[in-house]
Amino acid sequence: MSNEQLRFTKHIEKQHFTTGETARICDASISSVIKWCNEGMLRFTKVPGSRHRRIAREDLKKFIEQYRLPPQRLKMLDAQDVAATDAQPDGAARKV
Repeated sequence: MSNEQLRFTKHIEKQHFTTGETARICDASISSVIKWCNEGMLRFTKVPGSRHRRIAREDLKKFIEQYRLPPQRLKMLDAQDVAATDAQPDGAARKV
């Protein structure tokens, strides 16, 4: 990856996370994340026409702070940004 592509990738800030991504960030199981959502502990939206949930960055950040998860979990939000996409030479982004 060139320096230009790397700079582009670093500035992408992921706004929503899947339950799997949220589980990795919180060091929990996906079923725990779903439980937190269903019990109203963690705000989420559903993808229209499916059962899939998406957790907004700000809601996840508030959850981590409110339930006093280790501070390194907040750092993982930022680490997830760089891992989320990989810039292509044609300017398109793809999942890694």
